[in-house]
Amino acid sequence: MKKHELHELVNSGVLQKKPDPELLLTELKALVNDGFLQQLPNEFFAFNNNLTWEVIYETLLFAERRNLHNLVAKHIEIFNKQNLDPVADLLLHHYKEANNWEKCVYYASMAGDRAAGMYAIEDAISSYGHALSSLETIKEIHGLDYCLIKEHIGDVYLMGGQLQESCEAFQIALSIWVNTDKIINKPKYVPWKFSNRTQESLLCRKIAITFQELSKYDESLEWLNKAINKLPNRPGIVASQIYASKSGSYYRKGQLQEAFEWGKKALSIAKRLNNSKETAFAHKTLANAYMWAGKFDQAIKQLTHAVQCYEELEDIIGISTTYNNIGVCFHLLGKLDEAGPNYAKALDVCRMLHNEVMMAVLNNNLGEIYLVNGQLEKAINHFELTVAAYNKGKCEKSISGLALVNLCRCNRAINNLSSAEEYLKRGQVLLKEVGSDALIAESEIDLIELKLDQKQLKNAFKLGQETLEKIKKLNLPPLLVRAERVVGNTLVAIKDIENAKYHLLESINLSKKINAEHEEAKSIIAYTIACIQSNTQNKKLNRLLEDAIAILENIGAEFDLAQAKELQSKLG
Repeated sequence: MKKHELHELVNSGVLQKKPDPELLLTELKALVNDGFLQQLPNEFFAFNNNLTWEVIYETLLFAERRNLHNLVAKHIEIFNKQNLDPVADLLLHHYKEANNWEKCVYYASMAGDRAAGMYAIEDAISSYGHALSSLETIKEIHGLDYCLIKEHIGDVYLMGGQLQESCEAFQIALSIWVNTDKIINKPKYVPWKFSNRTQESLLCRKIAITFQELSKYDESLEWLNKAINKLPNRPGIVASQIYASKSGSYYRKGQLQEAFEWGKKALSIAKRLNNSKETAFAHKTLANAYMWAGKFDQAIKQLTHAVQCYEELEDIIGISTTYNNIGVCFHLLGKLDEAGPNYAKALDVCRMLHNEVMMAVLNNNLGEIYLVNGQLEKAINHFELTVAAYNKGKCEKSISGLALVNLCRCNRAINNLSSAEEYLKRGQVLLKEVGSDALIAESEIDLIELKLDQKQLKNAFKLGQETLEKIKKLNLPPLLVRAERVVGNTLVAIKDIENAKYHLLESINLSKKINAEHEEAKSIIAYTIACIQSNTQNKKLNRLLEDAIAILENIGAEFDLAQAKELQSKLG
């Protein structure tokens, strides 16, 4: 403690006028001479060792200790009153030792916010836990303070991917809120503000988000409808948040028209209210729906707007997730040289913030890049990291399901068909539990290709016809490209070449419409194989194959490129 601080503490009434500060300094220097204390630069003093401190501390009566801790805490508050966040943990310690439970609630909540802001999940949960236990000590477990702390705990669990715990915390908060006296419209102890009018809707939305992340989209929509029903007149930005979340559940279910409708409503409200954060979220939600519809140019346009909003806000997580989504767009377009760097940028940020949930997504996405490039060992490593994250509860079921399907593709590439079948079965179990028609249909395409590898031609043909009709009804162009190609391949396998060529040309033309270059190249390869089998080789086919080779060289798809060049040598 500095000399001028002693004077100020006396003048402000925190310390008594006696003993005199000058006398106190004299005594402190005497203790330095006796070896109990050491004098630091700028008139600071400290104990020579912890043992000295412990012996002196243990000689104090409990009442004296509590009084000293209270005095020290008040001193810290006075000298840091302009910025209490950095000293919240220290104040929590002193007020806890002083048995000042009301202050403990305040500073534990503040410390929890600070830890959450640094993505220190365990520290945040611990601090909020101190706030709850302090409320329990003063018999305040049914009011707004308890409700709001539970909500913040739910937010942190959601951030850390602990979805079940998050859902439970939000539901407890909602239960307390519903049974709280609404006449008392502000909390007593926590440092947070909230809107009495929209709190119930917000809690319903947060519960819906946990179900969405658990891939339980019907339950998510039920809670979002409850949130909408509880909205007051002129709800403001809360309506935008709920509508965007509803759009997100719909596009994950593959119901794109509804996704567009609710996404556009969300964007309109956020723009009207000039709220950059919710505008960015609405742009991202709409972009995802456009991706599912195969409208990649519009998706990238929406994501570019979202990045601009997040950069204005300096929202690192927002920037990271948007870079991932841009990577997905380029990935689906077959522009791997642009997809990879966007994934890498996002992954670097997530590693820095220890965001394991998002890291699982990015590991799956990067694994797909390595798979296309023929770097199977790296691909398998990334997919296994995603599956491991799911086993730890740090990954969505749908993402783990996709990673398992990708591991099936890796094993097919090395002709390990028994392992491929095992991975595919595990992946399909998860995707069926998710209930997304689009993801299930995509895994069925992989099953057809596996059946072809296993020479189960009748099964492959029957499943191919069923899957194609299903995907046509879903109206998902990126999947339809693959479905047309795989049906063409089954027809080639059973020697129905003319029908095969029809489906393969459909796949080529559709991939051109949506600018999916990699899919176009793969469909050209399949069409070339069909033409060779039917002896219909010509200059037009040569030029078509040259186009495919140019695409594959440009994007670095080594595995497919090798196959295309082998076909080119056969064509002569």
